[in-house]
Amino acid sequence: MSLKYFLILIPLLSACSSLPKSLTTRENPERAVKEVFSWRVNTIGARIEDRKVVEVTPNHIVYRDGDKRCRLSFEDVAVVDQEFRAKNSDRLETVRLFLVKDSASINSTVVINGPFSFGRPHIELKGRPQGTLARLRGSLDKLKIDRDAKKKAAAVAAEKTPKKTSKKAPDKEPVKEPVKQANPSATPAPTVKSVPKPTKSGELEEKLMSLKAWFDKGLITQDEYDQKRKALLEKY
Repeated sequence: MSLKYFLILIPLLSACSSLPKSLTTRENPERAVKEVFSWRVNTIGARIEDRKVVEVTPNHIVYRDGDKRCRLSFEDVAVVDQEFRAKNSDRLETVRLFLVKDSASINSTVVINGPFSFGRPHIELKGRPQGTLARLRGSLDKLKIDRDAKKKAAAVAAEKTPKKTSKKAPDKEPVKEPVKQANPSATPAPTVKSVPKPTKSGELEEKLMSLKAWFDKGLITQDEYDQKRKALLEKY
C-alpha cells in the first residue's frame, strides 16, 4: 500500500474510533444501561463506581443512590439530554434523564429540580465519558423496541387463542309421572267408622245419674227412686 493511501486511512480510522459505542457495536442494551449508571470517569481517566446497580430489565433499572434504593421505569423517561463541558480536557458529559410529569419514578428515584431543568425533574449522571449520551439513547431505544415487540406478540397470541365459551346445558324438562286412571268398573268400598260400644259400667252410671236427676226434680217419689235404683243394680 502506498504512503498516499495510508495517510488517507489514518484520519478515517481516528474518526471511527471517536464515534459513540452504540453506533459502532451491537452491545447488549441492558449491560450498556448498567455501565452508564454504574461508572463515572474522573479527570485522570480512572473509573469510579457512582451508583450500585442491583437489577436491570427491559422495563426498569434498580440501583442505589446514596442511602436510597431507586427504581426507574424506562417508560417514565421522556427526554435524554446532556450538558457538555467543553472546559474539561477529557470532554466529560453530564447526562440528564428528564422524567414524565407525575410519573411514579419521580417518587422512587432521587431527582433534581435545578435552574437548568426548567421545572422538569430529572436524574443526573455526571462525569460520563464522551459518547455516553448516544450510547444511552440507543440502548433505551433498543429496549423500547423489544418491549413493543413483546407486547405486539402477546396481543397477536391472545387474538389467536380461541376463547372458551361455556356451553349452557339445555334445561331438562321435568319428567311427568303417568296419571293412574281410575277403573270405572271398580267402585271403592265405603269406609265404615267404628263407633266404640259403651261398656256396662258406663251405661249403668249414666242411667243412675238420670234416675237421680228425676228424683231431685221431684218427678218421682222416694219409694219409686229406691225401687228403680234396685232394679238397675240387679240388672247390671
